[in-house]
Amino acid sequence: MIDIKEIRIGLPPWFYLRCLFLSFANLIDFQKAEIELLENSIVVRSFVADVRNVLADAYGYALQLLEEYLQQTKSKVEFPSSGNDKRWVLPAIYRQFGIATSEPISTVLKTYLQRLPNLNENEIQHALYPFSGKGDLAPLSTLNLEFYGYTRGPYFDGRYELDVKLNFHQIMICLAGYFAARTFRSKVEDNWISVLVFPYGIELTKQNFYRNLRGNVANLPGLKPEEGVILWFAINMPPDSPDLMIVGMKDSSGQKPASVSTNLLVPLAAFRTRASTFLTLAEEDSTRRAIMGLLGRSFQKGWQSKRTEADVDDAVEYVKLLYLAAQGSEKDKLELLMRSSRTELFTSNLAGETAKNRHQIAGMARYIATKLLTWT
Repeated sequence: MIDIKEIRIGLPPWFYLRCLFLSFANLIDFQKAEIELLENSIVVRSFVADVRNVLADAYGYALQLLEEYLQQTKSKVEFPSSGNDKRWVLPAIYRQFGIATSEPISTVLKTYLQRLPNLNENEIQHALYPFSGKGDLAPLSTLNLEFYGYTRGPYFDGRYELDVKLNFHQIMICLAGYFAARTFRSKVEDNWISVLVFPYGIELTKQNFYRNLRGNVANLPGLKPEEGVILWFAINMPPDSPDLMIVGMKDSSGQKPASVSTNLLVPLAAFRTRASTFLTLAEEDSTRRAIMGLLGRSFQKGWQSKRTEADVDDAVEYVKLLYLAAQGSEKDKLELLMRSSRTELFTSNLAGETAKNRHQIAGMARYIATKLLTWT
């Protein structure tokens, strides 16, 4: 069999599916292949071997990340499926590989990557480029947010439908991209959601993006307030990390399909440019402890829909001011100092756990504000 050195993968025009395809592209080992990102496609050129082997390695990496996620979250659910998925969609996918539906979905991906190096070049290339939404397989609910989860909200007609079908090569790319991007679980109000983190835009990273991501944000306590999330990522991710898109998803279950709980763009590059002094201060152990303590307390606001404690409300207020102060706003630096100092003084002689917690949080915020104002 003749080695294939290059393959082109067409990109979907829809945002979420496109993110899954780009997520897959970031699984490819850049030491084994050049990855060129064009407007509507990805070109993969192998340096060392048949490009089909390079792609198979990327699928293997996705399975490793899946296993790590299951161990981290202590979950037994590889891939959340709705009742419709289990009844119609999954059996159609499994039939493509002659696999019993009792097998986990990872078995499908393993079978595909084992067969991939021997698949016909023309078959693969024709299936992947140009992108066509006219395959013979319906997307699984979790891969189908573009056509359901993102269309159930204000300004959308509830009867809106966009029918798209994928071929099994495209389904495998989406599965691998999903396993890579699904990073952790978080509580938003009274619900636990799966959190997917995508490199935003069309830049591909020259680093082990997913290892860095999981190693640095494994302890992120929550997703609200959003200003706190941006601060957390800016402090904890490597300096050359790309902008990120975070999608919080309520998993499909029973007759309920997957749905979007939260969306957040994390503009790391622009924020780091404006907040260089703050990020330098955050490298000091004492300042970092104060910042992380303040952020950790503020994230509790998003955990429940019921009324939260006064110190949590204080922490959210301080974090919103800190987000602006970190980017050089002298007005917000002073406002953060005055509000935290006033609360710290007010609660200094009060009894009770709430007053004690408010005093502690105010002290953290006052310390950070002082650092920002006195930095030369």
